[in-house]
Amino acid sequence: MTALRIAVIGGGAAGLSAAESARRKGADVTLFEGRKLGGECTWSGCVPSKALLAVAKHVHSMRSNSTPGVGVAGISVDMAGVMGHVQSVIQAIASGEDAEHYRQMGIEVVSEVVRFSTPRSLDYGGTPFSFDRAIICTGAEPAVPPIEGFRELDFYTNESIFSLQELPESLLILGAGPIGLELGQAFRRLGSSVDIVDLAPRILPMVDEDIAEIVHSALEREGIKFHMGESVAMLEREGQGIRAVLGGESTHLHATHLLVAAGRRPRTKGLGLEDIGITLAHNAISVDQGMRTSVDGIYAAGDVTAVMPFTHVAAYQARIAADNAVGKHRKASYRDIPWAVYVDPPVAGVGRRTPDSGEQILTRAFASIDRAVLEGKAEGLMKCGLKAKPILGTSGGGEVAWAQVVGYQADELIHEFAMAMHTHSFAGRLAQAIHAYPTMSLGIQQLIASAFIGEQ
Repeated sequence: MTALRIAVIGGGAAGLSAAESARRKGADVTLFEGRKLGGECTWSGCVPSKALLAVAKHVHSMRSNSTPGVGVAGISVDMAGVMGHVQSVIQAIASGEDAEHYRQMGIEVVSEVVRFSTPRSLDYGGTPFSFDRAIICTGAEPAVPPIEGFRELDFYTNESIFSLQELPESLLILGAGPIGLELGQAFRRLGSSVDIVDLAPRILPMVDEDIAEIVHSALEREGIKFHMGESVAMLEREGQGIRAVLGGESTHLHATHLLVAAGRRPRTKGLGLEDIGITLAHNAISVDQGMRTSVDGIYAAGDVTAVMPFTHVAAYQARIAADNAVGKHRKASYRDIPWAVYVDPPVAGVGRRTPDSGEQILTRAFASIDRAVLEGKAEGLMKCGLKAKPILGTSGGGEVAWAQVVGYQADELIHEFAMAMHTHSFAGRLAQAIHAYPTMSLGIQQLIASAFIGEQ
């Protein structure tokens, strides 16, 4: 029996996962990537940003003398050295994502940009390639806002900011999303003055306002200046820097460097998708729960679909696409997929809160969690909603419907809630399970226990 011939277009988190998964299932896989294998996450996203944040956190800890009884003086930042470290981290992780590694797995790697010529064939550099199935994993790229004067300026995005060799004296960031917040805090802690502008009325609209406010206040205390609910009417060069005029024209911001973090745009241009009948919605490829596009035999996964644009979601979608490409019948579900924003304090969530759903809402401040207090991390909050499902002999609810955490180790704590949701466990099991003392996870046990003993 002849193996299915599958073309995977794009070698980022989704593409690599799709190629590996399809190959393990016996398919003949060819992976096309015109840039570097590893994609945005490895080269300009998760990996470099978290490496930079880790350095900035150490600098901040030393400069702020945050450890009682310990003083540190004479801290300096060599930006070239910092970025050298970031690049070394990138290279270490990218070393497991090179073409030879995948060829040894039996995956052919073609370092070319491709375009669909028909619903069953591609073209790269004049060379045709026919396939039985295709999985599009081309990711996304920084969106460029339509601001007067913007094109005449030098600016950075997450794809270029990690090439800086000198610390910006001042940094203006357009966008208060995860990229803007994370990089804003990193550069502020390294020594830059930072202004962040966003049209949204507040940061982190995906979480409750009290959760977002803890992050907002922490970043403001560190010196980041927020301009929320504001638009940029004009940008212009001013000496060696830039000047931004906000929408009301009464506020002018000045900075030596400009970082654009105003969202991301699915990378679909030049693929010939419209020519073969693939449906797009706001530049994203429309897919069903099985990651199928509008053209039979062609699938899409990852940021190009604009559905929960996170690396772990891209890999999850890619595995579903690969399974269905070889004849399985899987459907994606996003109800229990966690996410995190890696600012300090970090914020994380899982599930979607539905207003007026009758859920039982539980909250616990970090100030009541002993581990948070002894670590000096008492600023934080965890909260969750329990489905309104009466349990015989108790006053508590049923399953965890959603959870949000802000504070020390929030990005790790969220997974206990995610596991409970994924397994559809009765929430009381989290209260019954013995948690070690003193740990942050003990706070989750205490939070859930409050639903059954009436303690808030």
